[in-house]
Amino acid sequence: DAPCGDMNWMSKIDLDGIEYIGLDIVADLILKNQESYQKNEKVTFLLKDLTRDPLPKVDVILNRECLVHFSYEDINRCLRNMKESQSKYLLTTTFRKLKSNHDIITGHWHAINLQKPPFNFPEPLDFLEESCEPGTDQKLEGKGLGLWKLTDLPTLQI
Repeated sequence: DAPCGDMNWMSKIDLDGIEYIGLDIVADLILKNQESYQKNEKVTFLLKDLTRDPLPKVDVILNRECLVHFSYEDINRCLRNMKESQSKYLLTTTFRKLKSNHDIITGHWHAINLQKPPFNFPEPLDFLEESCEPGTDQKLEGKGLGLWKLTDLPTLQI
């Protein structure tokens, strides 16, 4: 789970029988999560920068609401780093109905459609649509988590 944040919604998920690794760049969050949720050897929290630090090899990287805060350059670094981990799948936020993407400065926010340039991801293996409140900005329609095999993702041309 990268980034794991404050575990607000994830703390409600039954992780029994699952090896869970939460990663975040915020040291205070990692310490708090370790104290509150790291109750056995199957739950671990690590301080990591997704764009620079080596990542553990896992079956699935859950990357919810993260890339939307990164510039194209940092998205590229993050994806390259995830591939280098030799993890198998990426489950990440994408906005399927968004017609085009625009770059930002890291720390700001933008909706991104990972199937549009400059990302050009293939059709996801699966898609979990998130419901949006009525009257929500149209660019948020089609928001959800797309599942891809990391080895199927193209190298970004930015």
